[in-house]
Amino acid sequence: MKSVLRASETPRSFPLAADMFTEFHASRLPLLLKICGVSGRIEGLTKLAKLDFFVRYPDFFERIALHLGKNVESATTTVESAMVRHHYGPWDKRYYHILPFL
Repeated sequence: MKSVLRASETPRSFPLAADMFTEFHASRLPLLLKICGVSGRIEGLTKLAKLDFFVRYPDFFERIALHLGKNVESATTTVESAMVRHHYGPWDKRYYHILPFL
């Protein structure tokens, strides 16, 4: 039997990051802790979410680096996985699952 796709269900040749496992999303956080943390720590989940935002949205990272007078070039300009706007900045509800996983 043939499958019928709706307009919103276009086939993809690769899965988006939002479709992947918790392990994929969890892999960013230890790297952020190592690179951006002081003694391997980042004070506050909001700060961690804001740093994660720059990893996921490299265009914004380049814009803020340019504003600060730094010249950086990212390897990609595509959004890795979507975040939602929250009270204090970007947020991903998966943090509640990722942090206990780590």
